[in-house]
Amino acid sequence: MAQSSGIRLSVFALGAALLMSLLTTAMAQETSDQTDPDAAVRKRIEERLALLNKAKLDALLERAGRQPPVDFYACLCSTMWRAGHVGVSYRDGKCHFSGFGEWDEPLPNDPATWSTCIASQRYEDGSSIVDVLIGEVKTIRDKQKQAEAAKAIEAAKAQKGPESAVSDYEKLLAKNLTALRLKGYPMNKLEQFNAMMRKRIMQLDQPGALPGFWESLGLAAPPASDAASLDAWRKSMLEKWDRRFIGLLEGGDPKAIFEGVRQMSGALGKYESGLQIAAEGALDEIAGNQKMVEDVLSAIPIVGDTMDLIAVAGYLAGKGDWTLSGDQVTAFDAMLRFAAIAGPLGLEKLMASSKAASKLVDDVGEVAVTLGSANAKAVAAKAVGRSGKAIDEAAEAAEKAFIQQRKAATDALKAKADDAARKFESSGTGALDIAAVERDRKQAAALIDKLKQAEPGSDAYQQALRELQANKTAQALINDKAIPDDLRKQAKQAVEGWYKSADAGAGSDLKKLLGSSGDTKVVAQQLGIDPKAAEKLRNDMATYAKNNNLSLDDFKIEVKTITNKRPEDGLTSFGRDRDVTFEVVAPDGRRFDIDHKVSETAYEQNFWKTTRKEPLPLTKDGVPDTKAIHDYAHETMDQTVTSKWHAEAYNPGEVQLGDFLDKGIKPTITRVEDVRDTVTYKSKVWFDRATNATDPAEQARNMAEGMRQASKQYNDLILSRLEQYGMKGAAVPPQLQAAMDIFQQVKDMKVTAKQAESMLEAIGSSPQKAVGDMASMFETMEKVGGATYRAEQGAKVLAEVKALTGSGPGWQEAALSKLNDGLKNGRLSGDDFLKNRQEIIRNATAAMSKENIASWAAEARAKGLISADEFAQLKGQP
Repeated sequence: MAQSSGIRLSVFALGAALLMSLLTTAMAQETSDQTDPDAAVRKRIEERLALLNKAKLDALLERAGRQPPVDFYACLCSTMWRAGHVGVSYRDGKCHFSGFGEWDEPLPNDPATWSTCIASQRYEDGSSIVDVLIGEVKTIRDKQKQAEAAKAIEAAKAQKGPESAVSDYEKLLAKNLTALRLKGYPMNKLEQFNAMMRKRIMQLDQPGALPGFWESLGLAAPPASDAASLDAWRKSMLEKWDRRFIGLLEGGDPKAIFEGVRQMSGALGKYESGLQIAAEGALDEIAGNQKMVEDVLSAIPIVGDTMDLIAVAGYLAGKGDWTLSGDQVTAFDAMLRFAAIAGPLGLEKLMASSKAASKLVDDVGEVAVTLGSANAKAVAAKAVGRSGKAIDEAAEAAEKAFIQQRKAATDALKAKADDAARKFESSGTGALDIAAVERDRKQAAALIDKLKQAEPGSDAYQQALRELQANKTAQALINDKAIPDDLRKQAKQAVEGWYKSADAGAGSDLKKLLGSSGDTKVVAQQLGIDPKAAEKLRNDMATYAKNNNLSLDDFKIEVKTITNKRPEDGLTSFGRDRDVTFEVVAPDGRRFDIDHKVSETAYEQNFWKTTRKEPLPLTKDGVPDTKAIHDYAHETMDQTVTSKWHAEAYNPGEVQLGDFLDKGIKPTITRVEDVRDTVTYKSKVWFDRATNATDPAEQARNMAEGMRQASKQYNDLILSRLEQYGMKGAAVPPQLQAAMDIFQQVKDMKVTAKQAESMLEAIGSSPQKAVGDMASMFETMEKVGGATYRAEQGAKVLAEVKALTGSGPGWQEAALSKLNDGLKNGRLSGDDFLKNRQEIIRNATAAMSKENIASWAAEARAKGLISADEFAQLKGQP
């Protein structure tokens, strides 16, 4: 019983601590959103709840005298259901699964899942967990306000200042100072100044001529020799001061407080210059206009009363932009001024204490790591309307603080991931997974040995090659440097033989579709192709042939193989998959993508016949079983037939795909969204296969392949361009960096796919989220860092092109070559590329006859200066 009470007490204490944490963050949020405090509190509580675990949530609700809604944990477990599970339920603090056996797994802890269940699960009265906790937070908040007010009253009494003639002066003072503090205004020094001023008023003993302001209050100076009159005069002055000061505080307007206190202390301060200096120092805490902001932030030391400083900056950051006394004050301006004085150390303190100020530092730092230090300084100068050393130093300080913050955040996430990896290895689930992966790798190694032993060209060799092409683990192992290169070269040549044969057969079938209309329909039905799609292809080509005086019989079918080109390292690389596109090539050189809905069936049937050496499977109707054939070619052997309409096809815009996929160069991508979607799709398709797989080994291979694809895209598309655009590594968000590090470990076979999932979960991510974040990073990088880089470099390219204009015979060819290189190397935007090349081509052909234009176009096409489309258009000009 005693033990039970002790446990209950510790849970209660944990709940109380969590409630205080919620209260603190909720009040901070309230400060930055005074329009709807309850909405701000609710939002912050929702954010914090999503980060808890079962023990903490139970403790929190225990503090409020409640338990979670009855189906709350069952809701969490339901999100873990996958195909193949018969059922999943909540049991004894864990998610219980049944299906292929029974087992338990921990509750999911990703914030998105918790947020969904927190929002959807209700108590019998219809209230939510958030509704319950808002009431508790408000109760504690009110008690805290009362405690602060009482503390302020006691502090005021301890100062033993002169008695005030104003009724309930101490209570009014404490109440209003507390209210202002809760709104985010720093009051410490102002309160100290008020106490000092009141004492000083009761010590004034020089009559002299009072300033007009005091005279307007009816305060005439008595003779110094009349002690009683002098005391009464001092008390009268004190009462006026107290009433005026309380009135200013009750107004709650920083500007009014500043002006009012400035007037009163300005007049009274003439009696003692030291008092005036003290008054100025205290008043600088209140941000009234741009001059005041500058005074405040330029006078703040790193040591001393730092909290008041941070309160000012935090208040400014929370308010954004506003206007006082005709001068606009911006939070960005305030942060830069502070950074110029405080430096990186001060910024670290500011970021640790003020979420809003931290956001500002992040903004400036992100500009620096994304657009470069020089551009960040220019942006900062433009934002505050002035430049100079102070602004440059502020931007530099923000950049350093931002980089340090991101490095620390990334290191912390990687440490969490490593810890999760170790825990996974020591768990029962981890031990089983690692053992299964080891078995899979041994089987893959045995498959490679089988390939080594077989005679090239034999049935046994072909069988081993098919198994290799279907096994991602074996493909990873055969590309290891420890495997003899001759074995890879031999296997690669054999697979290329497959492709050559399948391409030729598919090309022959597709060529038949361009025959007479009747032939097209018959061939389409024989191949299992939609006759309408086939007839559309034939009709489009026939129309183009007719309009350009061409014979459809002279049109050819060619293959465009999409593959990555990487810098040579002397070793053969065995391809893991194949993307292939079929094109119709007109006699004039014009190329047309064949819709993959048409070409896919033709290729896959010929791939089946080439690799299996057996007839096609047929349906009960006697036509090719296209589903079985597709499952073999695409799902098992990883063959993908694409076109420009396919989700897995890169579409970089005006750049040639060969240039785009050449890792030695980094061309301009003019259709960023298309490439972004392809990046996501290439991993998602494997993640979906992993989810749908029933064989654990296949599931692990598919998940690992999705992670490998993401790692490859990250290296090829993001890291390579970071350097090109002059962006720093800190431009990559910490969670994405940590996730990609985990993917790389999977690619290098240092951790298993399931182990990687637990590591991703530990850092608040998942395979799908990491890939989505990477795609978003790519889009942002291209549209921000890439656009800035091309604006600078493009101006240089166009200047070089302009210098060539009219420089001599054939200058147009030199200019076109310059433009092509600019796009090929990513220095020129797509718009500038198209606009200027069109002008150059018009200039080159303006005075030519039709025959000369055709001759010039043929020569330019042969040199690679114009595209096939441009060649066809020029050749066909009237």
